[in-house]
Parts: sequence; structure tokens; C-alpha cells
Amino acid sequence: MSSENKDVYFKGKKVGDIMGATMIAVAIANTLMFFFIPYIGSDLVSPHVGNIILLIAGGYILSNRGLTTMRALPYVSIGVGSYEIAGNIYPNELAMNGLLIIEVLFMTLGIILIYLGLANRFRYRYNVTRMALIALILLGISLLPCYIEYHYLVPFTDIFLDNLDMLPSQVLYVMFIFTVTRKGIWYPSARARVSNNLDILTRSTFCDGREYITPEDLGKITSAEGTGWNEVNKGPIERDIDITLHHPDLDREVHVEKWNDSDDLRIVVRPPGYAQLTEGFRIRSNQFIVSPDGDMITFYSADGQFIRIRVSEIDEKTKVEKITRSQDKNRKI
Repeated sequence: MSSENKDVYFKGKKVGDIMGATMIAVAIANTLMFFFIPYIGSDLVSPHVGNIILLIAGGYILSNRGLTTMRALPYVSIGVGSYEIAGNIYPNELAMNGLLIIEVLFMTLGIILIYLGLANRFRYRYNVTRMALIALILLGISLLPCYIEYHYLVPFTDIFLDNLDMLPSQVLYVMFIFTVTRKGIWYPSARARVSNNLDILTRSTFCDGREYITPEDLGKITSAEGTGWNEVNKGPIERDIDITLHHPDLDREVHVEKWNDSDDLRIVVRPPGYAQLTEGFRIRSNQFIVSPDGDMITFYSADGQFIRIRVSEIDEKTKVEKITRSQDKNRKI
């Protein structure tokens, strides 16, 4: 299942929903400060249009229950980018202090986020790395005044009050970074992808002695009538079947094909969901032997290769542990 169709959770909550709620909370916090803290309201910090954009984007994410975090990400990026443009296109404290270049930088980064969001919407997933980088830059720029005041030994209370107007935006940046770096959203580097592919090939080449198939699946493989097989009748393949190769840690699958005009079985051992895998353990078996007590099946090929697979009932304890690990992986980080 692709990452766009399964969701990402943190402590049982959808990360997309957390981000949507954060956007709404930031808009509300900005509005309250605008009206109830005089020195912030007088400087026109965070104009209302930016807050309205955050409310719309966050509300859409929360109201659309079928929207996974990955599919919500473009709206988050576009919403945050539009918020930055709206918050800096009007005169504010930065411009009044002669720091117009900072305003321009915020707006430029906002435009980039909108572009990245639109590109991500059309399936260009690599942009999540760039989103994280832009959000990190925004956070760094927003903290720069705090650092300058700290450098000049301004008391912490004064630093906090002087930069209170930026606090909601800083929370927004942190949560944006948090969202795009979750496992299932973050796209690994080229080196990590190569390493992962090598692991997949390795798992497809070597057979672990703890792996086994069930007696029911053994019966399907050895069925002369092809019971349980899929009728293909496409090209040279007459029928095929995928059998789960159970393992305490990681299941694989045994893909078996029966070709037309041949009694041989073409067998591939591979990770589940990797039907396109061209490398791995392969054998063309012209004979198989089941042990007298039915706890082992061995496939032999004409060139001397063989593959031996245990036959066993599924261990219930292992099944429960694997289900628990799968749930934890999908619902927790």
C-alpha cells in the first residue's frame, strides 16, 4: 500500500489532523494578540487575511476525514506559504524598523512553499525534504531577534515579551517540520534508498531456517488439479500462486508459476508486494519431494539447485506479536 493511502499517526492521532488543528490554533492566537495586546495590534502584525488562510486550510484538513496526512501535506504547505506572504505584504514591525529585506525573504520563502505544495499535489514527493528545509529557515529567521537581544544581555522576560508576536508562527514552523519528517512522509536520501533496496535483494536471496509455509499452502502447491491457484492464461504462464513464507520477524512470499506445455514449476522467493523484482532466489523445479511426516518440502532443479522449506502451523504467539508490531508501526512513531 502506498504512503498516500495509509496514514501516519503520533500517539494515536493522525499527524495531518494535528497539523490542521495547529493551523487553526495559530490563527486564533494571532487574532487574539492583534485585538488584546495593544503594542502588537498597533504594528499590524499578522494581518487578518493570513489568519483566514490558516483557518480555511486547517478547517479543510480536519473536516475531510478521508484525507491522509500525505494527501493533506500540499494544503499545509500552500496554507503556510500563503500565510507568510499575507503576513509580510503589509507594513509591519520589521518594515518600520528598516528591515524590509527580512519581509521580502519571508515572502520569497512563502512563494517557494506554495510552489512545493503544488508540486507535491501532483505526486512529486521529493519536495518534502525541501519543505522541511524552508520551514527550518523560517524558524531560524524568526528566532534571530531573540538571539540578538540575548547577545546584548537583554533580560529573558523582555526577550519573550518583545518577540511574543512571533510565538504562534514559530509553533507553526515547528509543527510543520514535525509533520514532514514523520516516517511515512519523509522521503529518504538516495543513499538510504540504495541501502534499502540492497536489504530487499538480500532478503530475497537467502533463506532463513525459521521460515515456513502452512500445511494448507503446501496442499495448494502440490495440488495436481491446481486447487487454490490463479488461472492466468497470459503469455507462457498457465497459472500462478503466491504463498506466504512465514517468519517471526518479517514474512516473505513464494511465487510459483506453472507454464504451458511444461510440468516444471518456476519459483521466486521475494518480499511481499515486490512482483516487479527481477533479482533474488529463483529456481526452475522439475521435481519436489515432501518428507514422510509432511514437515518439509524440497524443490529440485535439473541443474542441481534445490530449495527446502519447512511446513508448520502458524505459531499463535508469533502471530499476535506481529499484529501488535504492525499496529504500533502504523499508529506510533
